[in-house]
Amino acid sequence: MPTSRSSRKQNRKSVHRRDKNRAQRSSLRSLLRSVREAMEGKDAARAGQAVQLAVSALDKAAKTRLIHPNAAARHKSRLAKGLRKLAPGAAGKAAAPATPGAPPPTR
Repeated sequence: MPTSRSSRKQNRKSVHRRDKNRAQRSSLRSLLRSVREAMEGKDAARAGQAVQLAVSALDKAAKTRLIHPNAAARHKSRLAKGLRKLAPGAAGKAAAPATPGAPPPTR
């Protein structure tokens, strides 16, 4: 049990942060679960919307260090891969076609 005034305050802050992080992590997992369910149901439209929400939530979670940024990138990559598998040809169709004779893009 904390004895000094500052340690009691630190304990209160710690408990508050833990509860807030736990709730945010839980909602993030729920979003990811809804994406997986939409993909398993072969519903491309619902999966696309769920992926958009999940990507936004992952970016916010990584920005606030709720999860590691590389973990967020890994999740986003796997979600995009699943979406491409679900609706082949739909991803990247809005991109402009390459100009004939133009040099290939460089990195």
